[in-house]
Amino acid sequence: MLPAAMVPGDRDRKKAVKVLSLLRRAAEVSGWARGGGSDRYLPAKEICRSLSLDPEALYKAIASLRGLGYEIEEDAGRGFRLLSSPDIPYPWELAAGLSTRWLGRTAMFFPEVTSTNEIVLQLAREGAPAGLVVVAERQTAGRGRRGREWLSPAQQGLWFSLLLRPALPPEKIPPLALHTAGAVALTIRELYQLNAEVKWPNDVMIGGRKVCGILMEMRADAGGGRHLVIGIGVNVNMAPGELPPEIEATATSLRLELKQPVCRLPLLQNLLVNLERCYDQFADESKHADLMDLARRLSCTLGREVVVRGTDLAPAGFAGQAVAIEADGSLKVEAASGEVRWFHAGDVSVRPER
Repeated sequence: MLPAAMVPGDRDRKKAVKVLSLLRRAAEVSGWARGGGSDRYLPAKEICRSLSLDPEALYKAIASLRGLGYEIEEDAGRGFRLLSSPDIPYPWELAAGLSTRWLGRTAMFFPEVTSTNEIVLQLAREGAPAGLVVVAERQTAGRGRRGREWLSPAQQGLWFSLLLRPALPPEKIPPLALHTAGAVALTIRELYQLNAEVKWPNDVMIGGRKVCGILMEMRADAGGGRHLVIGIGVNVNMAPGELPPEIEATATSLRLELKQPVCRLPLLQNLLVNLERCYDQFADESKHADLMDLARRLSCTLGREVVVRGTDLAPAGFAGQAVAIEADGSLKVEAASGEVRWFHAGDVSVRPER
């Protein structure tokens, strides 16, 4: 059974979201972003008349919004005004500023789950549409590649999973993890001017430290088709001293790099725009070369001395120079002895530049 999700579809939630929309519009018109004045209040009678609500339903909606973290002030003579919104990517907030065509148009938010990938895998089996996005405030059993734990504390990151139903044959799907990392790195560069890079096969790095991990899982449908779930975890607002000691030397967050907190909602919206563009290109095989060019341009692996582990081709590890990312997404590594191997998967350690 799925945990309780926050979606804008139930009747009471719809009313609350409509009240929020009116309060926000009133605040913005009166200069909310600039501080505004007393005209930010919206009379209760006006809200009830606009939305065909009775006073009891209005107060129930206000209480619901406050419970979700919205700060709403009431003045007996002037009505209600919105003072602040929480930095939480609720589905109605996501939809309000989302410019994608299909990705994220169906969205769910969970305060806590074991893993967003597990939720989407279950929903996929039940026939959920491609483009579904599931976001969690916290994961209790977030997973990275090869079964590793992915730490997912509340209010500190974006932990979300996407559902795709690709028409391409399974053997052509693996490079999509690399391209997903490319889309994330590109978004970080565009929004924050940080030098985000892609470490093969699917990590996003800043200054040699990991800021984003990606987990891709494919399953067969009962009807013979396939669904693909892509889990993305971005370290956003971990402050100094908040990274666990075991990853402090190898991980970072956007806040640590920028020296200031980051609002998660516009980050998620921009990520979905670039991810949708990436997946649209991937669905068109004539665009695969463009995607691979981006992956190579953003790579922090190419041209570096690396060690590849965790693969049958190199059970004890294979050291050499990463000389190419091939068209199929494989990494070409040449050892000092001249031996060359191609890896389609594996854990890569990039040696520091001398």
